[in-house]
Order: sequence, then C-alpha cells, then structure tokens
Amino acid sequence: MIGTLCSIRFFLNYRAQKNETKVPICLRINVNRKKAELFLNQYIDPKFWDDNKERVIVQKKSDGFINHSLNEIDNKITEIVWELEEAKEVVTAKIVMQRLTGKSKHSKNSVLLFIDRFIEEAKAKGELTKVVIMQYKTMRIHLSNYIKSTGRDEIMLSQLKRSDLDGFEHHLLTYIHPTLKRAMNRNTSNKYMVRLKTVIHNAIRKQIITANPYDGFKIKNVKVEKTFLTSEELEQLKVHDLSGNESLIRVRDFFLFSVYTGLRFSDAIALKDDNIKKAKKGRLWLLSTQKKTNDPIEIPMFEQAKEIYDKYEAHRLATGFVLPRLSNQKVNTYLREIFKIVGINKHVHHHVARHTFATTVLLENGVDIKTVSRFMGHYSVKSTEVYAKITKDLLENVAGRIDKLN
Repeated sequence: MIGTLCSIRFFLNYRAQKNETKVPICLRINVNRKKAELFLNQYIDPKFWDDNKERVIVQKKSDGFINHSLNEIDNKITEIVWELEEAKEVVTAKIVMQRLTGKSKHSKNSVLLFIDRFIEEAKAKGELTKVVIMQYKTMRIHLSNYIKSTGRDEIMLSQLKRSDLDGFEHHLLTYIHPTLKRAMNRNTSNKYMVRLKTVIHNAIRKQIITANPYDGFKIKNVKVEKTFLTSEELEQLKVHDLSGNESLIRVRDFFLFSVYTGLRFSDAIALKDDNIKKAKKGRLWLLSTQKKTNDPIEIPMFEQAKEIYDKYEAHRLATGFVLPRLSNQKVNTYLREIFKIVGINKHVHHHVARHTFATTVLLENGVDIKTVSRFMGHYSVKSTEVYAKITKDLLENVAGRIDKLN
C-alpha cells in the first residue's frame, strides 16, 4: 500500500484548446499539496469527455486507445511512487513526473540526484535553516559544473572516488566567479567540501554505498584573522560628515547599528519594529531569530544602537522595518567607498561590524567570554572564541587596572 498522499487527475485544459472540438487532455500529479502537470498530446471534443470518470466516452476505436493509455499512465505513476517508497527516497510531484516522462537524466543513486533528495528531505523535516539549504544548493551547482568540466553528465555514488574530491576541491579553488572576478578562498571552498561530506555520510547511513571516498581526505583549514575596527577607527567613522551624502550616511548607519548589536546582515535587514520590545526598566530589547542558525537571540540594545533606531522612526512607521532596505552587495560596495573617504585602510564588508562588536565593543570593555557568547547569539563558547583576540587595547586596559591596584 502506498503511504504517500498522491493524487492523479486527468482533465481537459481549456486554456490551451485549439478550437471548439480540440481540447488537450492533461495530467496533474499532486503529492502533499504540491503539483506537477503535463500535456499528454491528446486532443478530444469536450462533449465526449466524462469529468467524473476522467476518461473519454468511447465513440470509436481510437477513443478506447486513449483510455487505455490513460490507464497505463495511472498504473505507472502508482508503480513509481511504490518504488520510491521502497527505496526510502523522497517522493515529490516533480520527481514522480520526471520518472514518468524519462526526463530525469540521473539514476536514483547518482550524486546530483541524491543531493536533490537530501535537500528535499531536509526541507520536509525542517532540520536545516534556509541559509544552510541555500549552501547545499550552491554546493550542488559547483559540483555539477565540476562534473561537466570532466566531460561527464553525472557520477554514480558508488563511483565517487578520492580523485573526484581532489578534482572538485581544485575546481572550487580555481574557478573564477564572473561577477567577483576571482576564485573563492580556501575556507569558503571548505564549507562546500563539508556539505558534500555530510551528504556522502547520509548515503552511507542509508546503506546506499559502503565505501567512504572521504576516508583519508583532509579538509585543510586556513587560519584567517578577523578584521575589526579599533575604537579609534570606529570614532573616525562615526564623526566623519561623508560630505553630506545621504546614501553613504544610510549605509554607515546600517553598519554602525550592526556594530552595536552584532547582527549579521541577514538578521539586520530582516529586523522589524515588532522585534524591539521595551523592558520594565525602560531599556529596549532586541528579540529575534537568527536566519543562519534558527536560534533565538535576546539582547539589550545599547544606546548607540538606539540612536540609530530612533533616527529611522519615520521609516519604521512606513515599512515596519527598523533599518533602510539595502542589498548586501550595495552595502559592501558603499562601505568600501566610505572607508576610503574616512581613511581606514582595511578590507571591509558588512560582517566586519559583527567582528567589531565582539572585539572592540565587548571584549575590550572587559566583558567576559560567556557574556560575549550570549550577546553574539552563540550557544557554544567555542563559536565565540574565534573573536577572542588579545588586542593592544585590551592589554593596555589590563595594565591600567593593575596599576590602580598597586
């Protein structure tokens, strides 16, 4: 018995009719409220169509052949769903339709199709955030491009070898992005290698393959220094007039709000006025859910962030969003221009604000690592330790406190 909620319907599509007596028969497959449709290349006079039976009212021999073909399609769909369930594979209307039409170019145990099923299962279970799912989809695109570069259309899971992992890693590190005009760095490529490794381990757990191509394959991490602004650079940025350029000022405000809240771009741009609540003592609190991890974040708002919050009151009332609506790309482009104007010679992107929040705003002001972890929305101190660098200002502060004790 089929456990998947799958409905099959044959119907006439009047929007595509050729004339009054030639209306096409269409197929609709519906699985868990998601559908896929197909023209069957059969046209009939609608007066000879039985809507209840979803079959042709037989008037001539050819009508019987049409009904026979519809019965065969019905049986074939039932068989496909049964096979997918037996193989413990995800069942969607799209996948069933691809199997039916033969347009699925990949065997069910091919790497790319298995990644598709892995993503569908993860989405159905709600185990991964949208950001992580997007990373898996991007990994799949890169892997597909690598496979094509080797002259193949696909790789079977059982045929995936260590040499393919080496080749994929090399592809990631050398492929020049058409927009960025550069290849990705080692740590970015590592993220995609880790995503693929997770998929392979999933295939092993399902006993689809036994050999692990990742055995002996080492993902090489490169220690990257987190860029952050010093307190002096932060002050430079805050006081510069930016020649009164409103666009640059909006981007600076967006960046500074993140400096004093530690929000990632995805969380800052999605922040709504509903996420800001006033506590009994009068301080505003930021209550939200992190897009990357799906974990809650609940932190008091610093006065510097509140000033920016108040500045955009009219915008909040009009849109419901706390900050100006800007794209990540535009923010990063404008930030480079702003830093050049202000005279800060550092590689900049929006995430520098989060690094600055952890290092300059919190750690250098004597906030302990556990509290920093809570402010950052981390649920493990290990995640926060990458920010816990010993800076000159921090050493200077420690020396000053010790001097006062003696």
